[in-house]
Amino acid sequence: MAEILNVSPSRISEYLNGKSEPTLKIARQLRNELGIDADIILG
Repeated sequence: MAEILNVSPSRISEYLNGKSEPTLKIARQLRNELGIDADIILG
């Protein structure tokens, strides 16, 4: 996933562990690449 989003693996870990939230840009990439609704990603 880090390669798809062009972020570090540690950043992905922060997203998954709730230590940081993805930016709008990352949320859009997740929507486009993985088909995940940006509203779900951003809460």
